[in-house]
Amino acid sequence: MINIDNNEFYDLKFLIYSSHKTSTQSLNCILNTHKYKTRHCHHLSDLTLCMNNPPVYDNFKQYLINYKNINKKKLKIISCIRNPKDRLISSFFQSYSSNYGKIEGSDETFISVKTEEELCCFYKSLIENKKLPARIESLDELSHILDINILNEVERKKDYYYLNNSLFELYILDFNRIINKDILKYLNNILKLKLTKLYSKNLSKEKFYYNKYKNVKKRLGNDLDTIIKNQYNNFYFNAFTY
Repeated sequence: MINIDNNEFYDLKFLIYSSHKTSTQSLNCILNTHKYKTRHCHHLSDLTLCMNNPPVYDNFKQYLINYKNINKKKLKIISCIRNPKDRLISSFFQSYSSNYGKIEGSDETFISVKTEEELCCFYKSLIENKKLPARIESLDELSHILDINILNEVERKKDYYYLNNSLFELYILDFNRIINKDILKYLNNILKLKLTKLYSKNLSKEKFYYNKYKNVKKRLGNDLDTIIKNQYNNFYFNAFTY
């Protein structure tokens, strides 16, 4: 849970509302370090208002209205698109090496104690049965909450997507550009900022499980590609084909 009070929400410059394992923490760190007030979440239910305020999830439209009335401008929301075939396996390893994978009475986690073959079997079962934590795409959740079809309404720009809604502005960025060395130029051009310092956080390659993660990906190969593709809108696979 990410605690935030009303005043802090209405002071935000950006809300990074993006699916799990799409470099949200790195983006948040970059923007906050440059003094742009920013918060990030994967689901609105993660964003918990303090002081007994109404839940963000159930009242997000009203919060957007309040933000606009208070600031005389719309909240800027940032989301990143990563191919689900890559995002889901990355999410699996992080989820089951931390909160979902903790083994009671031990420092070990599900990821650390299971073999690569066991991890492959368990991951396949989660995907096939739609049981993987954080499997929902944030843009689908936002569409549901606001009762609009965001994927049908966004406008394709050169290297990002944009939606100028009556209550918010949405910037949909390319995950592969976010993890690229030209990230600052990419963000500056789109968001009209002057970022100069690069920061990264919570990268898979820095995790204890990185080698096991790479080996499991190799073992899985293309086995689940069709199943995963049938579970998501084509936008998530083809949004950033240049």
